Amino acid sequence: MKTKLTLLLVACCGLMAFVQINLTGKWVGHIPRPHSTDTATFVYELQQTNNTLTGDIIGPDGGSVPIDSGKVAGNNFSFGITEGNGYVKITGIYYTDSLSSNVALPNGRVLHMKMLRSK
Repeated sequence: MKTKLTLLLVACCGLMAFVQINLTGKWVGHIPRPHSTDTATFVYELQQTNNTLTGDIIGPDGGSVPIDSGKVAGNNFSFGITEGNGYVKITGIYYTDSLSSNVALPNGRVLHMKMLRSK
């Protein structure tokens, strides 16, 4: 019985490795503003084709910046944007109902943002 359960778990894990996630859509997240109780809202508008991501990030001012070098590998994703202060690298993990993003700013600071799929 224990062997059958182990084999079933291994088979399920193996099948999950072949399931392609789909990040296409609108994702919304918030980052606390420094020295404030307010937050800044960011939107990822993503389009996934196979393992390539394209799209835009919309900032709190409503301005849109195109993403570049977007990639998906398993549940991980990465892309970058070029904004006024330089290149920003964004990496993250896809979960069933959310994205966990790390935003590496040009000054070396890394911000964490949880993104939820917007309807």
